[in-house]
This record gives sequence, structure tokens and C-alpha cells, in this order.
Amino acid sequence: LTADFDAGVLYWCDREGMQVLSCNLDGSDLRPLVMTAVGDGAAHIDRNHCVGIAVDLHRRLLYWTQKGAPNAGDGRIFRAPLDPPPGTSAQHRDDIELLFKDLPEPIDLHLLGDGATLVWTDRGDEPEGNTLNRAMVVPTIGAPEILSTGYREAIGLAAVSDAEFYVGDLAGSIRHVNLDSGVDAELVHLGHGLTGIALAEL
Repeated sequence: LTADFDAGVLYWCDREGMQVLSCNLDGSDLRPLVMTAVGDGAAHIDRNHCVGIAVDLHRRLLYWTQKGAPNAGDGRIFRAPLDPPPGTSAQHRDDIELLFKDLPEPIDLHLLGDGATLVWTDRGDEPEGNTLNRAMVVPTIGAPEILSTGYREAIGLAAVSDAEFYVGDLAGSIRHVNLDSGVDAELVHLGHGLTGIALAEL
């Protein structure tokens, strides 16, 4: 999930629904923004599954992952304008850009700072999988860089800053990664099944 709280809009991916959607924070105006496929048969094809999402509100850009089948090396990260062109439908958009392909299983996404850098988790097999990654996406597309390894199906991602992150994995660990200080350590193990993670400012 991600949100534009000033505008009161929520954004998320529906995995088996094969869609990227938005609605108002009160639940009204439910709108599909991207539909990768339709039908029960297509829903069983993992490469159609939309998972992670990030929004660049300044540039009005939408980013999402399609993870692909487990460890198939078919994971991809896409980008498209947040506002579809007039007269187009979510299922038939010609403005979608493929940023990265042949990834193990990209999952969660987060844009850093001014939106120029994308970070993501990958739950697939090592060496490229079970990692925390980043790459430049503005003004040009850079090569992915692995920031942290050794997860057991990395899923959730929360960023404190451009250099500090919390990552959860499906085995139940939450890890703290600080690129400036060199910290890369497990904070707590909560048990199997940990997925999303978010930060709260108290």
C-alpha cells in the first residue's frame, strides 16, 4: 500500500486480481489504473501478479512489481504515468515502461528522497534474490545494486532515509540496515509469516 494523504487517495496492488488500483481514503471512487490480464486462467500465471507499489507524486509516476513464478527469473518492475491518458483503459495502456526484467522475485518497493532512486526487496533465490536492492530511475535508468543479502524470502520494506531501512522476511525476521554506519543486523524474530512492514512516527 501507499497513499497520497494530502489528496486523500490510497494506492495498492491486487496480486491475483492482476491490477493496480486506487480509491479515496473513505473507499469511494475505486479505480483500476493498470490491468495486466483478465480471467481466472490468467490469474494462475504468476508473471501477471502485481505486488509492490510506489508513487512519485511530484512527477506523477506509478511504479509496481510483477514477481513472476517462484525463482523463475521472470520478475519485472514497471513504471507508468499516475494519470492514464484520456480515452485509455487500465487494460489497454500504451504508456507502460519496463524498467527491469529477469529478476528472481521482486516484491516491495520504495522511492527514496526526491524519487530519483528506487529500492526493493526480492524473495527469490540467491545470489540476486533474498536481497535488498536499489537503482536510479530518474533522470536515467541505472543498473540494480544489491545493498543487503541473506534474507529468508525478503518481503516488507520501510525506509527511514536514503541510507537506512527495515526489512522483513517471510521466515519472521526484521532486519535493520544502515548503509552509512554499516549496520546490517536482525532486530527481532517474530515467527513465520511476516510480510508487510511500515514505520510509525510517534
